[in-house]
Amino acid sequence: MRAWRILVAAAVLLVVPVPAFAHAGDDRLADHLEGSAPDEFHGSGVVVCTWGTDAATATYDVTRRDGMTMTSGPTGEFMATAAQTVMRAGDEWYAVDFADRSPWSLSTRYRLGPPEATMHMGRAADLYVVFDGDLPRVRLVVDRATTVPLVTEVLDGEGRVFRMAALIDLDESDVAMPAAPEPARMHMVVSTDPVASLPESLAGYRRMDTYMAAGGGVQAYYSDGLFSFSVFEAGRGATPEVFRSATAFGASGTWYRRVVTPDRVWVHWNAPDRSYVLVGDLPPDHLIAALEDLPQPGQRALLIRMWRRLFG
Repeated sequence: MRAWRILVAAAVLLVVPVPAFAHAGDDRLADHLEGSAPDEFHGSGVVVCTWGTDAATATYDVTRRDGMTMTSGPTGEFMATAAQTVMRAGDEWYAVDFADRSPWSLSTRYRLGPPEATMHMGRAADLYVVFDGDLPRVRLVVDRATTVPLVTEVLDGEGRVFRMAALIDLDESDVAMPAAPEPARMHMVVSTDPVASLPESLAGYRRMDTYMAAGGGVQAYYSDGLFSFSVFEAGRGATPEVFRSATAFGASGTWYRRVVTPDRVWVHWNAPDRSYVLVGDLPPDHLIAALEDLPQPGQRALLIRMWRRLFG
């Protein structure tokens, strides 16, 4: 039950929009990412994620006006401003607020290639490639008139498309924003001290913040400025139902279970005394590298297992 509450918390926390990028990496890329969204537009599209035999797809809608963004898609429905995110769970809306978020910075491993002229949906656009060292990592087709990304492709370490999001409709005139809902309750995410088992950095990602997780345990939030993920740690418990039939995959000689959704990957494993869930939008090779520096899957010692069976 505790592990399931961690999954619920992850679903809430990961819809919070990212703050502005600091110019620690490629200035052109940081400027482009920071200023990519115009003041007003409405669009609808499709997002697809594929890892091995796992694939997931969904449609989404996004509306932006007067500094507010409303999104309806694979993570549900939510409205966001610079200060707060309000999301819907069932028929009620809930406000999610963070205490003391750290500013983001863009990793120096990323650089932006020169644009190439192209067309998409009959619109003049530019194709940009974001390089991770020498590897193409993201391909962006950006509308020239509005600077809205029309197509975004995230590539894995072999150059294959891992995730693709494409707008199929874009309207930048007469944008009507739905009325802001009145949230039924507020969820405050409270920062806490880091724990030794969740390192300061993982595979080029920096631990930005550590929070108290709903239902006990902690959440460590990592970012490299382009992708991000959270690791949730709690006392060892039963594997959540959603992972029991999930795809098993190997990393560093051990086994994990993953669930692929249109916009992120969920990974679960049990270490001897802790349970972990990693949730993020990072590509598979980055994810596997991060797992190598986290506590490894394993069983409790035989004496401990016998003691727990006898005395609970």
